Amino acid sequence: MPRAAYTPALPGLATTDELDTVINWGLGADSTAYLARMLTDPAAYGIDLERTAVLDMATGSEWPETRLLVQEFMLPLLREHGVRFVQLARAGHLKADGITVLDDSRHPEKLFTRGVWTLWDEMESVGTVPQQAGVRKCSLLCTSLNQEDGDEELTAEVPDTAPEQDGSAAADSAVLVR
Repeated sequence: MPRAAYTPALPGLATTDELDTVINWGLGADSTAYLARMLTDPAAYGIDLERTAVLDMATGSEWPETRLLVQEFMLPLLREHGVRFVQLARAGHLKADGITVLDDSRHPEKLFTRGVWTLWDEMESVGTVPQQAGVRKCSLLCTSLNQEDGDEELTAEVPDTAPEQDGSAAADSAVLVR
């Protein structure tokens, strides 16, 4: 029996994409290590890299070193395995402004770190600062994706990483699997 594909309503993805796995890559050390492990040994995770997409939401405030390291080590790994890498950014202040697809490629050459509306723009507009302690609600919201389609359920799985005081390692890297 042919496998029915189900793709959640995520920016940059269509229901015809036939994806089994969507990885939310936060560009941090934990999510990068997890992604590298999955790319180098997908069979250990039961993942078909042809049916996998990696999403990154450009915040506009990545460290220059992060961009350089991603471009030197991770983009070549994504290219080598032909994994689809979708780079996204907010298109404006309002949710209605939507999401912009900065790049969608199985052979990414550049990490886009900035879009039209950045995380810093958002923080300035509401008079806040980056959260350094406690529960990181933004990260938690990004990983609370559970969707059902008939008998199939797509859920967010958090990688097995060293626990941190605020739970950020778990919150920043989620993998959606069937």
